[in-house]
Amino acid sequence: VDERLEAVKAASAALEKAPKEAVKQVANVEIEVKKSQAAIKKARTLIGKSLLTTAKFAPGARKVALGEYGALEEKLKEAEKQLKPYLQVRKDYNQRQQNGKIISNIEASLKAISGELDDVAKAFHEGAEPSPEELKSADTSLPALAGRLSSVQKSLEERLP
Repeated sequence: VDERLEAVKAASAALEKAPKEAVKQVANVEIEVKKSQAAIKKARTLIGKSLLTTAKFAPGARKVALGEYGALEEKLKEAEKQLKPYLQVRKDYNQRQQNGKIISNIEASLKAISGELDDVAKAFHEGAEPSPEELKSADTSLPALAGRLSSVQKSLEERLP
């Protein structure tokens, strides 16, 4: 069981180290998780069968055996706890991918808005009087930019917990 857990952790670490091969690594993690689950199940079955045979032991030996098997059961529970975060590795990976796309889209939107605001601000640089065309352009551009900025803000608020 410990070897299987280490294999899961190693496959997961490879996922972080090689993002270009992430889909393959996610599959590797899933395979190792299934192998770990099978090992835990097999160990549980063996412990269960062994517990049944303790009824034939002398009272002192039975007590020792039950203690040993209880310790093994605890070890299996701990292994399951360690395995739990890896059970939904594909879902987590897909969520990170989706979040990355969302962040990229928001960054692009904010960059475009910032560029347009810079263009409007150039008309109002220090010491210069903006032309009537520049004033009219700013007057029509700023509400549209504010609306787009508000839309980005709403999009962020919807996605934040």
